[in-house]
Amino acid sequence: MARTLYALITAACFFLVPANQILADNAPRAPALTSSVDDPGRIPYQFSPVSSSLCGQQAGVCSVILPDIPLGKRLVIQRWAFNSFVLNQNAGTAIAELLVTRNNVQNQVSFGTISSVSLFGAQWFTFDQPTQAYADPGNVVNFIVDGDPSAGNFQSARFVVTGYLLDCNVNLCAPIAP
Repeated sequence: MARTLYALITAACFFLVPANQILADNAPRAPALTSSVDDPGRIPYQFSPVSSSLCGQQAGVCSVILPDIPLGKRLVIQRWAFNSFVLNQNAGTAIAELLVTRNNVQNQVSFGTISSVSLFGAQWFTFDQPTQAYADPGNVVNFIVDGDPSAGNFQSARFVVTGYLLDCNVNLCAPIAP
């Protein structure tokens, strides 16, 4: 009863105050947090290859290298995902790594363990994780999933990397910390 009364009072107060009389403190020293996905310098990015050729070079390993980053752009990776299966029912778990190589130095920027689920006579591996990683032109972005080699090869893998390209000609791109 009290909650209903409180909700009704709150709703009534909301509708009684005209929108032009509502003031928000948004001083320069503490600006309101906003999302700027419509900035002209942000270009949505998604790379999503689906292929059995991504796996099989080495038993239990899948990997993909993202396409070259265009000059004058910075890739901001915000999410990465993987889905595949092996025909062995005892496949267990796998390890997922997102690596960025800058100036011949490989940095692991994100890492996760992938559990498997038995379904339709196979072990399915699904991984989906938010992250925040950066890569500039000349950097190599590699996504690796490493499972148990005795479980056999992954079949028909799908990698998904999403984020945006930042146009460094519109928004200045500060150097990436090592």
